[in-house]
Amino acid sequence: MLEQKNNRYLMFGMNDRKYGVKLKFVKEVVSSFNFTEVPGAPKYFVGLLNIRGKILNVIDLKSRIKKGDSKIEPNKNAVIVIEMNDHDVGVLVEEVFRVESIEQDQIESVQLKNSDNKNSFVTDLIKKSNIIILDIRKVIDLDKLIQLEEEKSA
Repeated sequence: MLEQKNNRYLMFGMNDRKYGVKLKFVKEVVSSFNFTEVPGAPKYFVGLLNIRGKILNVIDLKSRIKKGDSKIEPNKNAVIVIEMNDHDVGVLVEEVFRVESIEQDQIESVQLKNSDNKNSFVTDLIKKSNIIILDIRKVIDLDKLIQLEEEKSA
């Protein structure tokens, strides 16, 4: 079962471009939401989201990877809930397409020129469709989000 989940990806879109994240990090996708803003938060921090009594920090993926800011449209956007250690984090994207199984021979590792690869959000490219695979763990600045949680609790 773990083997199956390792080659499955959740595909989503931003700026007319397709991206993917490993399904093993995805807990759920939420299409109906209402955020509570947090003053003084980083620009990419959308706010807080209450999902069935659990409060999640939500980041704007488009802003976080420096591709602009998302226009929040609850009927179009989606929040992908990512499991990160003991924290669930919401990631706002423009749209979610589907889950796909991708064979390893269809994935090419990406070495970005003029970039510090260890800090790059991009890990792989799906050859046949040019879908960019993101390392969602690097995208989410968990330390910063934990700091915000501690500040809102104080």
